[in-house]
Amino acid sequence: MEARMLLWQRVAVGVESLSEGNKGEERGGHRELCMHRTRGMSNDRDCSMECITDGLKVVRMSSESEVHETELLNDQHAQKSEGGSVWQVTDMVRLRRFLCFGSEGGTYYINEEKLKKENAEAILRLIEEGKGAEVVQEIKTFGVEGRAATQDPTLFALALCTQCSDTSTKQAAYKVLAEVCHIPTHLFTYIQFRKDLSGGMKCGIWGRALRKAVTNWYNSKDGMAIAMAVTKYKRRAGWSHKDLLRLSHLKPANEDLTLVTKYIMKGWKEVEEAYKDKDNSDGIQRLLKYFEALERVKITRDEHEVAQLIEEYRLVKEHLLTNHLKSQEVSE
Repeated sequence: MEARMLLWQRVAVGVESLSEGNKGEERGGHRELCMHRTRGMSNDRDCSMECITDGLKVVRMSSESEVHETELLNDQHAQKSEGGSVWQVTDMVRLRRFLCFGSEGGTYYINEEKLKKENAEAILRLIEEGKGAEVVQEIKTFGVEGRAATQDPTLFALALCTQCSDTSTKQAAYKVLAEVCHIPTHLFTYIQFRKDLSGGMKCGIWGRALRKAVTNWYNSKDGMAIAMAVTKYKRRAGWSHKDLLRLSHLKPANEDLTLVTKYIMKGWKEVEEAYKDKDNSDGIQRLLKYFEALERVKITRDEHEVAQLIEEYRLVKEHLLTNHLKSQEVSE
């Protein structure tokens, strides 16, 4: 390094001397003085050019003997996907990068499948090192605070933690599942990741721990919130609420959830028949009116009525028919 600095200093001195010589030529004077200076400057210029040439030659020779970028300098360097070498990052840094950016589309040098596999291996290494709790905490932080553009990497990492062999990591991951999976879409995507990761497991994925986690997800929400969720996000990633209720053996924690699950499994006619002659609570009556409004929206062609139902029951576009979405009155 010191040799390199000395070489460039020598080149700089030559350039500076050459620059001074050019400035000297620009100064006026009588003919003899000018000629005298010109002869002097010519000698200085020759010396300066020689300095620059020698310096550049030595720099070029020095650079040829340097370590090539593909060679690893020490154990803190790692091979890049395109063949060069870079400083290694820790598995925890890799985890954060994955949770934030994911692996969709891959990169210029590595395809999506290989990138996802490398990140999965990094997560498993962290768990094997006894850092499973830290991994779950990072997953929760990214999932709850919304630090990533998409939730899929977070859900994949969560599925990996609940599928691993470390008991404490699995328990910690199941505890945060309801917080990370805000909406049914997240829950369905998580279940699909679990299925993909299970591969050829003979026992399947629906063990006691997963059944309990799914049951807690439904039971942790109040009646109107779960009614809105299950009617807005009916099916995603190949799964439906009917599938999850059946496979988790859900036992509703309250009468509101009992009504919602009956609506999912049996439909409106069964619900209407079962509750029409009962002395229903305020919560049950509110749910019945909400489901009745949904059924009415499915059949009515009156745009004004649809607009009123949307305003009164806070319906969203997923509840409406395609023809309703084309209506100017409804869209307003």
